[in-house]
Amino acid sequence: MGSQLEPKTVIVLTGFDRKKLTKTLEDIGEKINKLKEEQKDLKLYMSKIDPSKEMTSRQAAEYNSKVQRLSELKGELKSLEEEKKNIARYLKAKGEGEVAITKKVYPNCIIIIKNMQTEIKESCLATTFFAADGEIKRI
Repeated sequence: MGSQLEPKTVIVLTGFDRKKLTKTLEDIGEKINKLKEEQKDLKLYMSKIDPSKEMTSRQAAEYNSKVQRLSELKGELKSLEEEKKNIARYLKAKGEGEVAITKKVYPNCIIIIKNMQTEIKESCLATTFFAADGEIKRI
């Protein structure tokens, strides 16, 4: 990151609120469980009905609405699982925002995470900077 010629490089991250994301992850987990329970109930209902048998128009309409709802549930669950995976990926980061440098960082770089900043004064290899406890830490 940066350059050997030492022009100033600034990296700005907005970071995230770990507590808020953890709460959101829990809420999504609860919602997924409720939807899976509804899906299980619908599948049980569907298994008891033979669509090849004669049905009244009311029974057919109810059956079709259950089939449609089951399809909607699959889409909702897929979307929620994807959102859950994305949030979990954020939460794997150290602190409340992270910059991982895999090669070399050169002097005269400024890293800003959640309105906290640090300036790199000397080059170093494979370093991670993260925001935690009101400061930017380096490992």
